[in-house]
Amino acid sequence: MDTFIGWVGGLPADALVHDKIDALREAEGRARGALFIVAHLGNVDVSRALLDEATRARLVVLVHTRHAENYNRLLREFNPAAAVNCFQVTELGPETAVFLKERVDRGDWVVIAGDRTPIGSGRSSLVPFLGEPAPFTQGPYILAHLLDCPVYTLFSLRRDGRYHVSIERFAERIDLPRQGRAAVLTEHAAAFARRLEVYALQEPFQWYNFFDFWAEHDGAN
Repeated sequence: MDTFIGWVGGLPADALVHDKIDALREAEGRARGALFIVAHLGNVDVSRALLDEATRARLVVLVHTRHAENYNRLLREFNPAAAVNCFQVTELGPETAVFLKERVDRGDWVVIAGDRTPIGSGRSSLVPFLGEPAPFTQGPYILAHLLDCPVYTLFSLRRDGRYHVSIERFAERIDLPRQGRAAVLTEHAAAFARRLEVYALQEPFQWYNFFDFWAEHDGAN
């Protein structure tokens, strides 16, 4: 509901509070763009709805919303801007990677979720999360390697009726060597899981991942 209200102009400008934004200022000062890893914790889309138009235009958001087509269609009817620069992805093929690299080279920011396990044949790593092994997608780190750009995390948590945004540097670059590639991917997935865990423990009821997250996952390795 907050997402919908935000996109139709129902939230005041001060509904967004910047808790940690030094990394954001760093990203803004770079000529090239960056990759932002988000999660289904809190509500990142409210942050996007409340951005100024110029900043919002810099975002390229990779989404999996085919499970919520009716909601997203209704949202677009009320505010078409909600769909601008949002791209459905199931797998990151060569054409998508080339397109995203062009956008990053122009100074744009790519946004991708790090806690949604891949659809289809996408790969994931089993890493510790809240006391149990859980599958985390390798996609953001493979993409960051291809884009050769800085990587940040972004969380937006609801507290006292306002959304508190925290942006932190995750890595200056992500290099994936030929030898030990899978182990390096798992290290990055585990690092993101640890960061997500910190915020999830602060607001456990705001982790809106409605999938069987701890189930056995065929793509995990």
